[in-house]
Amino acid sequence: MDSVGKDLREITHLHDVVEYLFVYIGLTVLVIGTIGNLINVISFARLAGLKTLTRSLFLLASLIASQLVLTTGLLTRVIRDFSRADPVNQSVDLSKARWMLRTTSDAVSLR
Repeated sequence: MDSVGKDLREITHLHDVVEYLFVYIGLTVLVIGTIGNLINVISFARLAGLKTLTRSLFLLASLIASQLVLTTGLLTRVIRDFSRADPVNQSVDLSKARWMLRTTSDAVSLR
């Protein structure tokens, strides 16, 4: 019986470690990805030579969709792990909107 309790404590500890790692690594990926996407969007939108190319417009749309994937997919998970309350489970409409935005953005982005 003592072995089962020890195993359960170890599993609980490993689960907590994984949650902390996901929060901090996920937050790091979110921040770095957002900075990278913003730099790319600003570059494609500001440079005169890139404004008229159709490839640039396609990549610009892809970058915006990639940012939506980061925001809808990762931000809600990080908020849930930080606050221990899932904002998506609070509202059915929010859950449906998140699913639609994430799925549509994932289809448009070049992942």
